[in-house]
Amino acid sequence: MKNYLEAIDQLRRNIRFFGNKKGFKNDDGVVIRANNLISEAISKLEDEFKRLLSSYRFVFNVVDF
Repeated sequence: MKNYLEAIDQLRRNIRFFGNKKGFKNDDGVVIRANNLISEAISKLEDEFKRLLSSYRFVFNVVDF
C-alpha cells in the first residue's frame, strides 16, 4: 500500500513538473494520461476502503458497547 501511495504522489509531482514547463500545457497527452492514472488510482483506493469497511462491519456489529 505504501508503494501505491508513493506512486500516486510521484504522479502528482510529475503533473506539477510538466505543468510548470512552458512547452507543456494541461491538455498535453502526458499530463492527461497522468491525471487519468491518478483518477484510476483514487478509484481503486476508494474500492479498497469500502471493501475493508465492509469486512470489518461484522466485527463492529458483534461488539456490544
